[in-house]
Amino acid sequence: MNQLEEKHQFMRFAICLLMVVFVVCPGMATETENLNIRILPVPGQVKIDGQTGDWDLSGGVFVCGDVENLRDQLSVWVHAMYDAENLYVLGRYRDETPLSNPGLAGADQPWTGDSLQLRIIADLQWKASNGKPAICWVNNWRDREGKDAIDIDFPWKTNAGEILKDALAKGARQALSLPKTPPILSCTTYVIWENRGLTSA
Repeated sequence: MNQLEEKHQFMRFAICLLMVVFVVCPGMATETENLNIRILPVPGQVKIDGQTGDWDLSGGVFVCGDVENLRDQLSVWVHAMYDAENLYVLGRYRDETPLSNPGLAGADQPWTGDSLQLRIIADLQWKASNGKPAICWVNNWRDREGKDAIDIDFPWKTNAGEILKDALAKGARQALSLPKTPPILSCTTYVIWENRGLTSA
């Protein structure tokens, strides 16, 4: 198997668990299960611009904590694509207060407000110190001063991949786009794979 085929195989088997909204839901709310996201090959050149025109949207999953009441107010469609060098993730949000995060990049945790958090298993045979498959945590957000931030970590991994407190400085990118008219929909695009951090050490 050549290097390109190995990278494509990685992308096919990568598992993305996405935690994208923070909401307290009623006890009887119907929550989506967020299963079986398909990581598709790119249909052509992809621009990191927060737009969807160059995306294949057929493999996405719908994420919502309360489908009956919040599907049009607080939800997201998540999509993923790959090429030989990059993993691309797109979130198409419905959020009445988008990009609302009270924290500061480099000082606060992203999950205190709006953020996209990815959990990626690149290799089921690559074990963490807890005996389970090593999970790469990727946090993507924009802080209260408008600064974009992406960090990569490997919790419970003694022989870790590359831990990046500032993945943007190493080539990861994100772009956010807010339409001017309702429904409020924030589109975010990320490149987080450039043979950094997601391969076994």
